[in-house]
Amino acid sequence: MAFIDATTTGSVSINNDFDVSKKIPIDLRFPGRTTRFIGKISMITVFCENLSAVSKPTQLTIALFKDSTCDQALITDTTALISYGLTTSTKGSAIYKLDGIGSMTSGDDCYLVCKTNQGSCDVYESCITWEIE
Repeated sequence: MAFIDATTTGSVSINNDFDVSKKIPIDLRFPGRTTRFIGKISMITVFCENLSAVSKPTQLTIALFKDSTCDQALITDTTALISYGLTTSTKGSAIYKLDGIGSMTSGDDCYLVCKTNQGSCDVYESCITWEIE
């Protein structure tokens, strides 16, 4: 069994609507790129900053898609509480514990979209941890 993490960085400003123009591309780093991706997705972590002070977001909803138009979901809308930073309350993170086998017929690129329950923030890093046998 091997554990692999796919991490992406770069800031995207989000609010309380899914916006396909703000999708975050993620390379799952599947070994053997010519084969079909299949792996057990264990956890997704999303790191945020610049949490709005007025209508401060308390929840972050994500969805993961296998196509760049965000029409074919690998993981449908999933919501987690935002845990605020202990020293900087304008930073936070949301963690999604998953236990499912994901599969894509070709390639290993996917797209993460995020939205808040209220207010806005910037997503500056996301990490998908998955395993293969």
